[in-house]
Amino acid sequence: MTHKLFPSIEQIPSKAMPTSSPGPSPNGELSRLMAAAVINRKFRDLLLANPAAAIETGQGEESFNLTPDEKALILPIQHAQSLADFASELINNHVKATQ
Repeated sequence: MTHKLFPSIEQIPSKAMPTSSPGPSPNGELSRLMAAAVINRKFRDLLLANPAAAIETGQGEESFNLTPDEKALILPIQHAQSLADFASELINNHVKATQ
């Protein structure tokens, strides 16, 4: 069952889904960043409020080696209300960048 606000994975156009090439995170850093936000509330809160600071400080001993293109997808996202909002904006930025 799908939530009315969020489409099922099958409903997202394939061009909207990040790919390994030429899309974001060929080295998996963007996935690591999102995984860190899922498991660490403090890092998630920082990422939602200030993505640049989150990228700069990293999470614990972990740092994120994002490409300039990946940073360009993330940095315009400001004050997302939830990680789901952040991910949605990230996908939208990726779609815009690939059009």
